[in-house]
Amino acid sequence: MRGEEQDGDHHHGGGIAGLATRQLARRAGASRRTLIRRFQTDTGQPPIRWLLDARLARARELLESGDLTVEAVARRCGLGTPANFRTLFKAHVGVPPPA
Repeated sequence: MRGEEQDGDHHHGGGIAGLATRQLARRAGASRRTLIRRFQTDTGQPPIRWLLDARLARARELLESGDLTVEAVARRCGLGTPANFRTLFKAHVGVPPPA
């Protein structure tokens, strides 16, 4: 997740995910479209969804540890602004993140 954490602020518009899928496709010797199709076949979801799920799962772990603020968790997990993070978290988990 190191690269995700560093580049996280660009994630929610799909920017970092688009960049990541192009790079992964190049390394795999496949087109971006083929990589996405294979990824979805193997995991049941597109890479962008998988990445969001992974980031939100990590955010939940960090919040449960109680050591970081919502702002710090949003930044560390690449989930944009605290407001954006709260919206994503509530939509995904069903409740807002603890304050």
